[in-house]
Amino acid sequence: MKLIYHLPCLTYDFNNSKFVEFDYEQALKFLKLVYKDMQFFQKDFLSKLEYIPNLEKLCIDLGSQFCQVQPLSLGEINNIKNYELKELALHHHDREISIKKEQKKNSFSDTIDKIRDFLNKAEPDNKFYWLKFPASLSELVIEKEYFTINSIPEYKITLEKEYIEFDVKNIDSLILNNHIKYLVCQKCNIKELQLNPKLELLDAYQNEITRIELSENLIEVDLRSNPLEYIKINKNLKSLQISHPKNFNIEIDNSIGNAEVEIYYIIN
Repeated sequence: MKLIYHLPCLTYDFNNSKFVEFDYEQALKFLKLVYKDMQFFQKDFLSKLEYIPNLEKLCIDLGSQFCQVQPLSLGEINNIKNYELKELALHHHDREISIKKEQKKNSFSDTIDKIRDFLNKAEPDNKFYWLKFPASLSELVIEKEYFTINSIPEYKITLEKEYIEFDVKNIDSLILNNHIKYLVCQKCNIKELQLNPKLELLDAYQNEITRIELSENLIEVDLRSNPLEYIKINKNLKSLQISHPKNFNIEIDNSIGNAEVEIYYIIN
């Protein structure tokens, strides 16, 4: 099993205990250039690693050495091979040189604050004020309490096709029929997936899944932006992408011994 952590800005190869783009010293100098001081480094980088036991040593090492290191020089930046990282480093280098002393006032934030202050002070007109806006203005129900149904406890896909894009929102439990081999169900607020044994591709980006056992024939899985606590790997899996919205640790159960799978663990 190959485990790759996609950290903010950088990628870390856990199996070989090294950064993908830089050696350790260069990576630390790159991080110093981007985050500049310990306060921002702790807030925007280290704090996102603190729930991941596999990254504890790396987190301690980076935190203890950050203040002593110098940021990358312009010459070192020009030697960066990765184009995107080079551009990011140049941006921070140029920004540091030409940083402005005064920032423009954020008029949008000021407007929002004024609106919020007005609403806090406003006295509601009892004649037109509702604690909950009515579902209907009909006189038949204007004084009655209503109850909203905004989710489906269970939904079974009955369409007998190999490739399904599912776009129904707020499903507690989604059940797949045995004809589906490729399923895309992004941003549906699904809490549970009942997979079938023929499924090969699962793209369930940004749902509410907390636990899942992958069915035996799955090859490629995307479960990024799910509040995952536990995932059990299957024997045929080749690629897995995972991330937690709050960067909490995800337990990866590879008791089946899949040595070929590459896991991309994204830290937001």
